[in-house]
Amino acid sequence: MSQKIPWFIKIAVYLIKGKIKTVTGLKNLPSGGAFIIVSNHQSFLDAIFMHAVIVSYTKRFIYSISKQELKKTYGQFGHKYLGMLYIDKNNKKKIINTCIKCLRNNKILVIFPEAKRNYNPNKLLKGKTGAVRLALKTKVPVIPIGLIMPKGKKVFQLIKNFLFPGRKLEIHIGQAIYFSKYYDKKIDKNTLNNLTKKIMLAIGKLCRKSYPY
Repeated sequence: MSQKIPWFIKIAVYLIKGKIKTVTGLKNLPSGGAFIIVSNHQSFLDAIFMHAVIVSYTKRFIYSISKQELKKTYGQFGHKYLGMLYIDKNNKKKIINTCIKCLRNNKILVIFPEAKRNYNPNKLLKGKTGAVRLALKTKVPVIPIGLIMPKGKKVFQLIKNFLFPGRKLEIHIGQAIYFSKYYDKKIDKNTLNNLTKKIMLAIGKLCRKSYPY
């Protein structure tokens, strides 16, 4: 897929950035090559805001796994311009193969290890091991990101909160995590869980949430 950013995406990025209060750690984003972004997941806007920051800084698209049902809404537009990779969530093999192909083509892939939106303001959900598995398989770094945004479980509540001055998003980008000492080695479940805990603790520190697992 081409890395050329369409003009309307640039305009959308410009408008969305106005709702971002703070961005830290941009220099932690690799200047090239594939990498995995892992972040806490609070709303349907999470990926959109990360697009606004990362596309603007790296001049590259970011890609993320999306439910197959969303293809009816976004179609080829979502795939081509928003980096949506439509996947049947029940087909784990296809999910893994799609992610591996994306990373081996030097793309940026976003994964939410919590696997669903988490409205708890103080605690992260238990992280899934998928991001670590992919990082080990493709030998790419993992970049933790912490999102801090206004509360709002429903679309209307979230949008309304962003209209008030001061109620804006914070995006904190952490240092790259490398698992190079584990490359090409047999990895057991305990190691996967420990490495996942490492990235979840990094996310938690950035978004000011605990990870008690």
